[in-house]
Amino acid sequence: MSLKRLSVTNGVGRLEATKKDDRIPVIRAVADRILSKIPKHPVRAQRDGHESERYERGQLRIRTEPVCWGIPMDEMVPSRFFSNFLELQPMPWDDWITNLNTYIYTARNYIHDNFLKGRANWLVGLDSDVLPPPNFLERLLEHKKDFVSGWYKKKSIKLEPVVYDWRGDMTLDGKGKLYAVRNSIGEGLEKVAAVGLGCYVMSRELAEKLGPSPYRMPFEGKDYTGEDLYLCNSINELGYGVWVDWTVACAHTGLGVY
Repeated sequence: MSLKRLSVTNGVGRLEATKKDDRIPVIRAVADRILSKIPKHPVRAQRDGHESERYERGQLRIRTEPVCWGIPMDEMVPSRFFSNFLELQPMPWDDWITNLNTYIYTARNYIHDNFLKGRANWLVGLDSDVLPPPNFLERLLEHKKDFVSGWYKKKSIKLEPVVYDWRGDMTLDGKGKLYAVRNSIGEGLEKVAAVGLGCYVMSRELAEKLGPSPYRMPFEGKDYTGEDLYLCNSINELGYGVWVDWTVACAHTGLGVY
């Protein structure tokens, strides 16, 4: 049995086996083949003026569980994102979806809706200005939560974590909750009210419960609720919960790195 890459259409690419219901044995066979060809000596990579050893036999990670990478992009994508993404070691059998759009909630809906059409059990949401640590995916998946996120700092003077608590009050129309940003960094795995959606994993079960196009960008007078807070509110209302792993600390890039 062999693997074949399906044609890429509108930023959606998937890798399928020639028999639809038997990808895992093929993936494991390919993984064994890759491991057998790892050189005994590490390959060195130059990054930011520092030399680091990568792809050593004990460092190369082979993940046999296919995931779907969802990456929304705006008009400018920092070059650091692509340099960091290579170190995340996406597997050749992963699906991936990208969308170039000025409106982030439109891009997120596009990714979510196309994930529903696929077969991977997990959606990995990664914004194009967020740099997670190399083993972030393994850390998040091992929690076995339907929604769990890493964290990063706001692009602001105070540099607060993009993690929220509910203030206890509502927007002017009574339909949206108002949130307060955390002032300090937590520890371990914690259940919270909401997070920024720059680095998370979501189960297929939850994605299907949310249904198509679950993101909104509501405005009500001077009150504002972003599409990330809107989605987290929907997750909480479904009873799944929003979790953050404080050990998965990401960089937030722009003109600088936060």
